[in-house]
Amino acid sequence: MQAEGKFWPTYTMKNSEKLLNRILITRQPEQSAEFVNLLSSRGLYPFILPMIETVPVECEIKNKAFDYLIFTSSNAFNYFKKYINSIKFGKIAAVGKKTAEAIEREGFDVNLIPEDYSGKGLVKKFMNREINGMKFLIPGPKKTSNTLKNFLVSKKAIVESPVVYETIGIRYPRGFISGFIQENLIDCITFASPSAARSFLSQTKIPDTVKETVVIGRTTFSYLQENGINAVYPNKYTVNDMVELICKINDEKE
Repeated sequence: MQAEGKFWPTYTMKNSEKLLNRILITRQPEQSAEFVNLLSSRGLYPFILPMIETVPVECEIKNKAFDYLIFTSSNAFNYFKKYINSIKFGKIAAVGKKTAEAIEREGFDVNLIPEDYSGKGLVKKFMNREINGMKFLIPGPKKTSNTLKNFLVSKKAIVESPVVYETIGIRYPRGFISGFIQENLIDCITFASPSAARSFLSQTKIPDTVKETVVIGRTTFSYLQENGINAVYPNKYTVNDMVELICKINDEKE
């Protein structure tokens, strides 16, 4: 399944001495406002060219009561929330501050957030806990890492992981992405998920004119590394920390 390409206007910019000045955002526009504002507030110029979009998937939940609901992204919660009143649950765990905020805006308490904003961070949280026989619900995308699920199952927990959304790569006309990068003199490309990176690389390569590739976390970094692409990522897996890393690179090059 493929989505139609979306075209985004360019705008005129003043010259800058910064190494990384023109930043390409590849996430969905409705999820990019914070990224755009943070970059703009630091004197950088953001451009949006989304590589993916998400669509809901209808799911059926087999069990009706759980000890833990685990949400690994705000997308997972937003696509699942219409089902939440049909089940009973004890506690909620969330990967990342933004995911927790999305949950809390709907009036639910978040009981557990790992310091490492990843599934592996939650593995560490449950490593020394007795969870034998406990029931976990982990709604998520069609394609996802099973690291957390496999760990919980290995500890003899009961895990249900319904698919509540699917990530689809946005397809652009041949040469459009490379032309967009060249026309707007993009010198830094950002990826907030492996899916965005996968969609990009399936259509074009990262040109030599791009000076740095900044990604949100280790999973996306590993995907790019496997494809022979160098990238950097912040210690905390947030958009704010991505911007701080870009600014740090600029400061070090001045």
